[in-house]
Amino acid sequence: MSQRLYKLISAMTSHEKGHFVKQASAHVKEKKNTYVDLFKVINDMQEYEESLLLDRLKRNKVKLNVSHAKAYLESALIKSLSEYKKECSTTEKIQSALSRHEVFYEKGMYEDAYKTLIKREELAKVSCSFESYQQILYKQQILLYGISDPNMKGKVQEISSKLKQSILELQDYHECSTIFYTILSEAQLLENVIERDRIAQQQEKAKTILGRKEKCLTVASVSFINRTLRGLYYSIDDFTKALEITIEEIESYARHPEFKDTRFGSYFQEFYHLILCSEAIKNYEALFRYKEEFEAIESRSPHMQAMQVLNGLELLLIELLHWGIEKEEALKKFLHYEKSIEACQSFLSPSGYLTVLFNQAKVSFILGNYERSLHWSDKLLEHSKPHLRQDISAIASMFRLINHFQLDNHVLLPYLIKQTYRQYKKINRLTQFDKWIFKNLRKLNKLLPEEFANKALIDKLKSEYMALESAADKPDTGFDFTLWFDSLNEGKTIFELLESRLADKASS
Repeated sequence: MSQRLYKLISAMTSHEKGHFVKQASAHVKEKKNTYVDLFKVINDMQEYEESLLLDRLKRNKVKLNVSHAKAYLESALIKSLSEYKKECSTTEKIQSALSRHEVFYEKGMYEDAYKTLIKREELAKVSCSFESYQQILYKQQILLYGISDPNMKGKVQEISSKLKQSILELQDYHECSTIFYTILSEAQLLENVIERDRIAQQQEKAKTILGRKEKCLTVASVSFINRTLRGLYYSIDDFTKALEITIEEIESYARHPEFKDTRFGSYFQEFYHLILCSEAIKNYEALFRYKEEFEAIESRSPHMQAMQVLNGLELLLIELLHWGIEKEEALKKFLHYEKSIEACQSFLSPSGYLTVLFNQAKVSFILGNYERSLHWSDKLLEHSKPHLRQDISAIASMFRLINHFQLDNHVLLPYLIKQTYRQYKKINRLTQFDKWIFKNLRKLNKLLPEEFANKALIDKLKSEYMALESAADKPDTGFDFTLWFDSLNEGKTIFELLESRLADKASS
């Protein structure tokens, strides 16, 4: 429990901590030592050690039953966070109305209870909060009797009609969600199907689901169907249609702000899909059309903040490699993500965290900051696991070697090449591309400065690499190594190289 309590406190934001201390301290009389003191001591610890905790409590003259205080503190923190962290403003308003209704009803204030529900009925409906909407309608029926409404019969019939429609909409929503999760669960079962047959099957499913989309009753059901279709389009590499679906979803959220409010997490994930689709088809117009809207989102949720870092790094790579960005702005973003990455780890999947580390290594490399690129490559390899994203881990190993080369670590490099070669062989990873990289890194590492200046050699390596690009076993590196060869050839960082190319393109 001690470690869990420490992790919980460490994961809290400064606003959450301030809210807790202010709230808890309000109940303390005559500055008596309480569990608030325990919170403050744990909060100041760089890492949790029981002996260190007891020592600090003793030095601060805090007298507590520590075991009991820890249990009480954890309960108090969870209660405080639950109160502080409302899911969203729309949900809060609806739940608040239901709670107020309960209080008024218990006190016999039926008119006030009824008015409270009427006020939030439309909000619950348009936000697709089906269960809450049905609660509001059902409770209105009960109250109509309590207030002896003269138009009770007509109002009950109206409410009954609304309830029937809402039940149909909820059923429709559940059907669409089942379609989504069924397709998701079936995805892995098609791995051994012949490619031609697999694509035909997925296309047929997409056709059927498009027909189901026409029968959807609410924006919530359409959203589930759209996400299902996008998953199918991803599975057959039809990123053009996946992009169309993503834009449709973003526009739908814009037309239905209350629905967006209750499904904000889903809305925010659309930016990830927008980046993925745009990068796949190398068409960035839609991405940069919505870029500012998504970048302007501010959220205290650590999950959202972690997604912002993941998306932000993907976007920064696109700006660097394909779109163009001022160096000062690129460095500003780079430093911002440097400060944010460590806090992301708990709120991303292990695979997502590796992606963040790898992208930061690539950004550093492009900007010519080889020390930081090496740092993030090493960090990635520290977190690498045998079952997890071996594609990223393998390319990170390559990046590690190339960064050592760029940093003139010529004595260390042969040992590292041999070590990496053995690792690749162990995981049965050695493709023709990998062998070629190892061989030429050894070759480049042995060259004298005057020999290295021979551009014909670099051009030869570049042409060999481009020939390997079309090889069947060529791994997806997520990086165009021709840029590196060109930067060696011209004696520039990749960023400087891209900057001059964009300037030439603009002037021509």
